[in-house]
This record gives sequence, C-alpha cells and structure tokens, in this order.
Amino acid sequence: MKLFSTIAFILVFNVIAFSQNNEDSLMNAFTPEKKSAKIFTKKAIQFNSNDSINPDYELKAGNNLLFEYEFRSKEYLQIADDEIVERLIFTINPKAKRFYFKSSNLKNIPILYTQSCFCRDAGTYKIKNGTFIGTKVNSTTWKVKIKFSYIARNSNLVVKKSYTLTYKIAKNND
Repeated sequence: MKLFSTIAFILVFNVIAFSQNNEDSLMNAFTPEKKSAKIFTKKAIQFNSNDSINPDYELKAGNNLLFEYEFRSKEYLQIADDEIVERLIFTINPKAKRFYFKSSNLKNIPILYTQSCFCRDAGTYKIKNGTFIGTKVNSTTWKVKIKFSYIARNSNLVVKKSYTLTYKIAKNND
C-alpha cells in the first residue's frame, strides 16, 4: 500500500509539474522576427490622394523596379498587439546600374515608410529627407545604403532610420 501511495504521489506531482512547464513554454512562445529586402519588376506606386502626412497608395503594374524592405518584429503568442511591421518602398528605372537620391530630389521620388503597430505614430510617411545610394551587383542583386528621417505625426519627434541592405529579385512578382 505504501508503494502504491508513493507511486500515486509521484504521478500526481509529475502531472502538476509538467502542466506548469507547458504553461511556461506557451508564455514564452513567439514567432521570430523576419527581415526581407526584395525587388519586384514592372511595378509602380500609384497615389490615391495628395495627403503627404498619411498617403493612400497602391502598388500597380508599371515599368519600374520596386524595392521593398520589410521588418516584422518578434511576436509573442500570449501578448496582444506587441508586434511591429516596418515597410520601406521606392522605385527606380529598370535600366539603372546605380542610383543616388538625396534630400533635394526626394520630394520628386515616391519613397514610402510604413510603420504598422499598436502605437501612436503608426501609419505611412512620404520620405523627404535622407540619402539612398544603390549599386547593381548583378542581374538579381542590389546593395543599398539608406539613411532617412521623418517627423512622427503625433509626437512630433524626429525619427532617424539607417539600413545597409542586399536586395534580391523576388521569386514571384506579387
């Protein structure tokens, strides 16, 4: 009987301990962060409004190379609205072998930065200040250095971003 009681106690203790362990592992479960830098061929950015603060736009068929950088932060499965997605898009002439954009000509080039999150300065910004320098490495790859800033709409803080990226032609052009 004593052996039965000891075994029963060990079984019950293990069930409780492993249940707690599973709950802890679920609390720490997350989707890892992802970064991608892709080039889409024959695309264009079409603005649907003249709003420079939160421009409404669509990506359409066109004649340009569209560069898209996307960052998705780590997302904990047990925490609502903790994720952040940043996206930077711009287009260039497909015949170019290099490009250099600076603040004085950014006003004429559609460069958009979008921050999607549950935060006060979320939204899309048309970039007007910074430098974008790109060099074609081969038929499928570009090296690009990017520095830009924007004024966050609700906090009026100057936000500075800087990236050194290797863009590759996307496998499917969607």
